[in-house]
Amino acid sequence: MNQQEQANTGPASVNPRSAGCILTAVAIVAAVVAAWLGLRLLKASSGDMALAAARNGMATSGLQAETSTLIEAQLARVEAALSGEQISPAEVISAVNGLLQTPALPALRLRQILLVDLPASTLPEEQRAQVGDALANLWSGLLLEDVTAGEVSSALGLAPVPEGQTAPLLGDDELLALRDRALEARPEPWAGSLEGFLPLPDPVEEFRLHVDGVLAGDL
Repeated sequence: MNQQEQANTGPASVNPRSAGCILTAVAIVAAVVAAWLGLRLLKASSGDMALAAARNGMATSGLQAETSTLIEAQLARVEAALSGEQISPAEVISAVNGLLQTPALPALRLRQILLVDLPASTLPEEQRAQVGDALANLWSGLLLEDVTAGEVSSALGLAPVPEGQTAPLLGDDELLALRDRALEARPEPWAGSLEGFLPLPDPVEEFRLHVDGVLAGDL
C-alpha cells in the first residue's frame, strides 16, 4: 500500500466547511436557547414587578393599616399562585390591574376620610358639612367618570408613607385645603348626600372578587 492509499484509509478528517456549518448551527441553537431562557426570566419577573407596583401603590395611598392588610391578603394569594405556577405572570398583571387601573385606591382613601378623618375633626359643623359635600361631590364624579382617578388622587394630595406606617388623620386645616382642591377638581354640585355612599360595594371586596376571577381563570 502506497502512502496515498495509507492516507486514504487513515482516520477520516473533518471538512473545514462542514465544521464551520456545525459550529454555526450550534451557535444558533445556543442563541435560541439563551433567548428562550431570557424570555422566561423576563416573563417571570414581570409578575414580581406587577406585585411590587401594587404594594408601592398601597404605600402611597394613605390607607389605614386595616385596609392595607386586607388588600395585602389578596396580593399574597396572587403571589402564592404565581410561586406555585398556578397562574401565569400575565394573569398576575391582570390581577394587579384590578387594583391599580381602577379607582379602587383613591376611592378607598376618599371613603376613609369621609368615615374616619372628617368625623374625628374639630371643625365647626358648617365647615365639616362643606368638606363632606365637596368630597361627596368628588366621589360622585369618580363614579360617573366626570373626573379621573388621577385627578382624585391629586385632589387628595396622596404622598408616600414611610414603610410600616400609615398616614395620620388629616387635621382641620388639611381638611379645609382638601375641600378647596376637591371643589377645584369638580366644581359642579351633586344633588345627593353622604348617606347614599354608605351602602356602596367596598372597593376591597371588589378587588377580592377580581382576584377570585383571575385565580379561577375567568378573567
